[in-house]
Amino acid sequence: LQNEICSLQADIGPLQTKYDSLRRQVALFEAQSKIVNVPVKPWHPDKALRSDDQDEAPPVIHYEFFDPALRPYFCEIPKSSKNRVFQEIHAQNILAPVEHTSALGTVQMTENIMRFGGATAFPIDDHLYDKEDCSLLGLRFDVMSHSTRRFTKPHYIILCKKKSDASPRELPWRVFRYTTPPHVSLELHCKVLDQDDREVGLAVFAEAVRRQLVTTQFRHDMFDEIEK
Repeated sequence: LQNEICSLQADIGPLQTKYDSLRRQVALFEAQSKIVNVPVKPWHPDKALRSDDQDEAPPVIHYEFFDPALRPYFCEIPKSSKNRVFQEIHAQNILAPVEHTSALGTVQMTENIMRFGGATAFPIDDHLYDKEDCSLLGLRFDVMSHSTRRFTKPHYIILCKKKSDASPRELPWRVFRYTTPPHVSLELHCKVLDQDDREVGLAVFAEAVRRQLVTTQFRHDMFDEIEK
């Protein structure tokens, strides 16, 4: 009896494999038969101009939408004069937001490049202060955190330069307001503002403040890397 059972099991194995294969084929056939082939609607420029036709497929991008250096790699598709006018209008509608985004990206990239420099100057609204009494200049310091790969919160210093009719010599800049942390030695750095060449003194002052901010941030980044 045991031998007969073993013989039957040996015969059932190939039959079960064939049965499973047939079931998979039937399931695949049923799944394919449920797919309905939807006819593709031809694209017409006249219909695409109407806003109510939302199901129309977008037109194929032709070679004139690419950089001129790539034009030899794309063949020109002949179009009637009416279609050509529509394509030009359609191209303008597509490229307008792209050009706007590119312009914003260029401005943002330029700003980031300036921020990588670390120190930028900006004017102060003279309506808030008496511009006849003093001149104000703002300095912004941006520091990059390499551990987070982001710019830290910027620091600001507002410099004030008094105007004096009695002294023909131009007075030096003085720190009026600041948001730099206490570890930045502004009293020490302000000494370079007394140089005869005011522009050089201002540049040296900004570089010294930024160097101290960057050094401190570098130490914080090193500690963050050690903790990781």
